[in-house]
Amino acid sequence: MNNNSTIITAFLSAYERGGVACNAVEAVRDLHDLNPYPRKGELPDWLMKHYTDTLPKQVQEQTEAFDFSTVESGRISPIIAEIESELRGLVGDERERYLFSLLTPFAELAKIYHPTAEIKRLQQAIKDTESDKAMWESQPQNEQLFDVNGKPAATPKEQAEACSKMIERYKNHIERQQYINRRFCEVVFHSDKNTIEYYCGAWASAATQFANRLDALLLTYGVDLLQLQETSGIYLKYHRVITDVDYYLGSIELAQHYIKALPPHRRASTLAEGDPAASTAQPQQGNQPQASQEPSTGRELPSELDTEQARKYFARAVNAGLMSEQYKWQATQVLLACFCREMSIKLDLGKGYNSEGQKRLSWKPFERLFDVKSKNLTTSLNDIKKTGQNPNGIEKVEEIFGD
Repeated sequence: MNNNSTIITAFLSAYERGGVACNAVEAVRDLHDLNPYPRKGELPDWLMKHYTDTLPKQVQEQTEAFDFSTVESGRISPIIAEIESELRGLVGDERERYLFSLLTPFAELAKIYHPTAEIKRLQQAIKDTESDKAMWESQPQNEQLFDVNGKPAATPKEQAEACSKMIERYKNHIERQQYINRRFCEVVFHSDKNTIEYYCGAWASAATQFANRLDALLLTYGVDLLQLQETSGIYLKYHRVITDVDYYLGSIELAQHYIKALPPHRRASTLAEGDPAASTAQPQQGNQPQASQEPSTGRELPSELDTEQARKYFARAVNAGLMSEQYKWQATQVLLACFCREMSIKLDLGKGYNSEGQKRLSWKPFERLFDVKSKNLTTSLNDIKKTGQNPNGIEKVEEIFGD
């Protein structure tokens, strides 16, 4: 990276240790007890004052002073133009090191916003420990074992029991990671303005915007951002939704062309409308804020929602920070009700019309997908009618269906 790379340097330094984005992430972690191990007791008074008084002022000032248009404006933003200029002069290992340098500043944010790497490590640890457990269970259970010094040690039965406890511990760690991810996205994408959570969400959203634009650029060079993430263990996105990149590449057709040129096993990570792999790919995993959220939960789309049009709306909901890529709703229930209502109408899921001449709604697919009761969704919509007030965030839902 040369001395003229001021745009890249200014943006990436915000996510490095001591940078404004990293400081905001650290504050949100501590304020909302989102570290790997739950906190025992309250934060010290001096630290609470720092996180609620001193630091928010600094973060607000630095965030409002940053020119986010360098990342987010135009089809080819200034930061992407600068990165492409750097790429043209790099080959081989030098190019690879440069590309990794674009990811490493996001390490702290990725741990909480896209904790894919840590969850994968824990899942592998479970597999390894299950293998050890099977080995111990295959031996005489009460046989006396000895350590390297010839002293009596645990029996195979006791070793197997220890493995079982370790497996349960790893599973608890995974659940904790998933909870942290969900809670982080809830906090930073649905907070009041001028709070440190709000500005943390602004930097998380900027990171997502950067990732999508970088992904589009690298596709034109035959480089797969998803593979770079897997190698580095630093994730800015879980998988590629074609609507994340088609605008920056020029069209859906061009996006399909570049994605198709990638090795087949990587193409399967691409989802959404127009995607050649969408019919076979399944959602994989973590902050919307966008959220975030987790590796594959095994949740499948109901057949009524397993369509190209529905996937388009789901992809938009993820980009809007309302839903995770595992189809977990991350906003309020009233917004979920509005989303399901509009989806039902757009997909023509209901049969016939009600007494008021309105298209009937079908809640069943959404009950199965979001694990919510239809009466709760109906109650939310009725509350809107009674008050005559649109819920906060309704504009995000409206934009999703503004075809």
